[in-house]
Amino acid sequence: MALEFEKQQQTLKITLDGDLRRYDNRQLQRALLEAAKGAKEITFAAQKLQKWDSTLAALLYQLALHCLLYTSPSPRDG
Repeated sequence: MALEFEKQQQTLKITLDGDLRRYDNRQLQRALLEAAKGAKEITFAAQKLQKWDSTLAALLYQLALHCLLYTSPSPRDG
C-alpha cells in the first residue's frame, strides 16, 4: 500500500497504489497537507489503486478543504 507525493514547482503529484483501506499515517497526511500549500495544480496517479475506503476519501476531502483555504479570495483582497 502506498500514498506518495512529490512537489515539482507549483504542481503536487500524488500517487495512490495498492490497498489503501484503513489508511492512518498521520505524519504523511500532515506532510501532504503542508506540501499542498502554494500548489497551483494537484495531479493524481491512481491506476494501481486496488481497494480503498472512507479513510482515503476523508484524506482527499481534507486536502480539498486545505486547498480552498489557501486559494480562496480573502475579504482583504478586495
